[in-house]
Amino acid sequence: MNQSQPNVQALLEDCRSGDPDKQVPALIELIKRHEESAVLGIIPLLSSSDEGVRAEAARALGFLGYPAREQIGPRLLELLGDPDERVRDEAALALGSLVYEPAVDTLKHLVHHDPNWVVRASVAEALGNFADESILGDLEEVLRSEKEEAVKGYAATSLGLIASPAYQPKLAALLKRTRAFPVKNALLAASYRLGGQEHLEPLLAMLQIADENETVVALQNIQDIVEQKQPPTLSQDAPRIREALEAIPGRFPLEGPQVREILVNLERLEADNKSS
Repeated sequence: MNQSQPNVQALLEDCRSGDPDKQVPALIELIKRHEESAVLGIIPLLSSSDEGVRAEAARALGFLGYPAREQIGPRLLELLGDPDERVRDEAALALGSLVYEPAVDTLKHLVHHDPNWVVRASVAEALGNFADESILGDLEEVLRSEKEEAVKGYAATSLGLIASPAYQPKLAALLKRTRAFPVKNALLAASYRLGGQEHLEPLLAMLQIADENETVVALQNIQDIVEQKQPPTLSQDAPRIREALEAIPGRFPLEGPQVREILVNLERLEADNKSS
């Protein structure tokens, strides 16, 4: 550690200072350092009178708190009723990261009823971390009734993470009545993840014709496929995926770093399969 950087105790002192201008940067720094030893010092900040501190403390505990999730979970669960939408948003994401099972029922309620669509999107994303097929019906309802495409997109991604291959017919039915780019792209990715190899080419075709904003969405779906619950044919499909990805930086240079990250992970996957 650079001698000019504060040590962990100094960061925890900033957390205890009561000054949001010190607390928030200290929390961000603790996340950067992956400082799990600081968790007990962060928990009291969930009760801060400052919404920015509450939100950042929830985010920090989502990153650092897994070993203490049974202690942290009830406190984060309380924050799902916070009046500030950013606090609810970070609490939902943290509960998903910690896979805190007692939060599922409250999250299922909020995915339909939170007044802020950004929070509903984060709740839909968080639900994908739970291996609980009872969530599937709620995510289907989101796809049928939600107005915001971003919320539907996260719900579609979570369907692919939770469901088994036997869910494929329902995904096919959802695809037939979906046109919006972020939702259709996420459903194609979900189907491919569950073994629907026939949906890889449509998924890559969408990437090839996407505008820059759509490309951001499509790249994230591909990155998620490579990093989580990998499709059974991913290794053999890697050359085709690589071919589609390599054309992106020429069209949208800002997406180059993410493309390179995905390509590195694909290469690692192929190398692991060759050595096994």
